[in-house]
Amino acid sequence: MLSLAILVLFLEACLAIALTVTPRVILESGQWEGIATTVPGSPNTVHKFLGIRYGAAPVRFDVAKPAPPSKELKRAVENPPACIEARNSTEKQSEDCLFLNIYTPIPDGRNDRAVMIFLFGGGFQYGSASHSMYDGSSFAANQDVIIVVPNYRTNVFGFPGEAPGHPIDHRNLGLLDQHLAFDWVRKNIAQFGGDPKKVTLFGQSAGARAADFHTLTMANHTPFRAVIMESGSAELTPLADFRRAYRNTSTDEPFMRLCREVGCPTPHASIACMRQIPATKLKEGIMKLGLYFGSTFDNNTATVIDPAERRQNRRAANISLLMGTNANEQKVFVKREEKMTLEEYAGNVFGNRPTRDRVRELYKVDPAGSTNFTTDVDAIAALETDYAYTCLTSREANISATAGYPTWRYFFNFSSPNIESFPGSGAYHGAEIRFVFGNLIARNGGSVTETERNLSARMQKLWADFAKDPTKGPGWPQVTGEKDQNVGYFGMDGKLTAVKSDSIDRNCRLFQKMYSGRA
Repeated sequence: MLSLAILVLFLEACLAIALTVTPRVILESGQWEGIATTVPGSPNTVHKFLGIRYGAAPVRFDVAKPAPPSKELKRAVENPPACIEARNSTEKQSEDCLFLNIYTPIPDGRNDRAVMIFLFGGGFQYGSASHSMYDGSSFAANQDVIIVVPNYRTNVFGFPGEAPGHPIDHRNLGLLDQHLAFDWVRKNIAQFGGDPKKVTLFGQSAGARAADFHTLTMANHTPFRAVIMESGSAELTPLADFRRAYRNTSTDEPFMRLCREVGCPTPHASIACMRQIPATKLKEGIMKLGLYFGSTFDNNTATVIDPAERRQNRRAANISLLMGTNANEQKVFVKREEKMTLEEYAGNVFGNRPTRDRVRELYKVDPAGSTNFTTDVDAIAALETDYAYTCLTSREANISATAGYPTWRYFFNFSSPNIESFPGSGAYHGAEIRFVFGNLIARNGGSVTETERNLSARMQKLWADFAKDPTKGPGWPQVTGEKDQNVGYFGMDGKLTAVKSDSIDRNCRLFQKMYSGRA
């Protein structure tokens, strides 16, 4: 008993010493000081480096350059500013925003740890590496991996699209920012104990879309060995159809509309003029006009038109892939537009009468409860979730597996009143993020439950184990390309089970012709 007490005192003393030691790392860009911290429930110390510069202050609408060399001592102890966001936010924002946050286990002489680079979502319109959801401390403490979260430019600053006189390979600068971050990781991560040959990309929504684009365009020089895509892919776009997105944004209308709004109406001088306009004025113009600036075709520099063709012809990176979606992705979005009925929606969206009638049948609304949907909001949300997320991901998983890429699929269907966005929101878009990162919070005045903690620990370990050895997969059978897929199912009880996809994909045949030939 006495020896146990001595051991406890010894460990506490070691932890106290570890927390008093200031983390420091020497890089080409300078000497950087970080923060030593711990997370609840773990005895392990974590080193956080917040705001390490990976890119020089970018010239607006130009490809970013690496961070300049330096020998100065710099403090990486505060969250860096976000890039300019196309939304109202109290967060500090700047065009000088190419920083990343790193979370590492305490150094022990090793430099062989797996590295996980997270790409945040936000529709390429907004987002920040510094959001509390993306704090990688729990990952580093509990899974012995290194987490890297880079900022990247969004909206017109990162995705200007086609503009008069602007090079085609400059249309998706935000994706090229990510390329620069990957190169920084390759050159520097060993200084943090990481192995540059053991890198996994994971992203959510637009971040997953970006990760997939990198998989499709970096086959000859792939700086990662696995990808995890949460509720997003190169085919899954905010506009639902990439070719339509390409047509809309390649007409130069969004860029030129913004030009006219801020007083730069001359096409041939638009870039030069727009570089002189204050960033706040451009942001105000975007929000006033409701403009969308997303990824567009750039001659295969960072995007492709037809992801399916790319995979089917084995032109994507030969890596392991884990992809999945949530059960109620669209619920939070449809909730905002409660006035439309399913009848009206089906008539507006599905012009083909047999398809329209079949939609009404499969998603029939009955307030009395004789069907799965008691309200039009529930039915429309389920329809949009199936069409834009569940069934599209099922299709992509089959294409990937059939082409010979190791592919696994998951389905997240956990929810509780404690974490819901609103009563009945279910497993909404982004609900899995806090579970994966271990940053659980209790909404609605409750407290985190044991079921939620266990589910978070399980998901985080699966993600980390996949990064440590992608060839083994996350723990359930991989997709074979057959009609009835294997799926890792995170259910309402918080447990993981391996299931077949027939019940999840029960309505997917309805949409297959719509996907045919799409990018």
